[in-house]
Amino acid sequence: MSVSLTMIPVALALRVVMGKEKFESWVASSQRPQISNFKSRRELTSIVQLAGYDAIPYGSSIKTHFNEKNFFFWELRDGKWVAVFTKYDASQHIDVFIRKLNEAAGRNVFSDKQAADILQTESMHVPERRALFPTNFSDTYLLEQVLKENAIPCQRQADGTLVSSLHSAELRFIQHRPNGVIDVEVTGQESMRTIFHQLSVLDENYRKHIQQETVTKVKERAEEKGFLVEEEMVLPDESILLTLRVEG
Repeated sequence: MSVSLTMIPVALALRVVMGKEKFESWVASSQRPQISNFKSRRELTSIVQLAGYDAIPYGSSIKTHFNEKNFFFWELRDGKWVAVFTKYDASQHIDVFIRKLNEAAGRNVFSDKQAADILQTESMHVPERRALFPTNFSDTYLLEQVLKENAIPCQRQADGTLVSSLHSAELRFIQHRPNGVIDVEVTGQESMRTIFHQLSVLDENYRKHIQQETVTKVKERAEEKGFLVEEEMVLPDESILLTLRVEG
């Protein structure tokens, strides 16, 4: 399994309807980061490969496969290399990996407590084909407007349910009671474990891709409404500030 760009529309849609903070909090909650004692990228790469695994450069991160279908990322956080496992990774895969890594390194790469904690944590149960998330919306018409403003296609059904068919999944926005919170039901062509895993390993470059997709859509919408982009500035927090002016 690899991170697929077809997941971008799904991630963007969930980010829009759940809210940026709630979505990113969900992503963070699915991660199980483990701090290693590798001193450099070169040492990490060398020992991981010696242990029989790959270490593929992936932007500022490194991607390592447990096997053909499952993988995780290494990220440099606060000067330390961190293995970002997720709750969707099988404990047996992590166990075998850590044992082989320690053998190749000739030492324990992760602290004993970290290794014990992660191996005692059961992998998260994931429904096979569908999952439900609460959105930040209780008005289906407002939600429909926001989806369209973000270039997320949707159709309103007779019962008021909004449906978005994206590349890798179908999103159904369901309101179970009047004025109640609208839930989004995600149904995947692939298993939900695959979709959840891909969403949970969104790295910095992937998030930037999503951000750029959003900026492009905003600029297109602005031009349609008669505005010109006068300036596009990347701020210190890496958010993007667009300055628009009325044409004519």
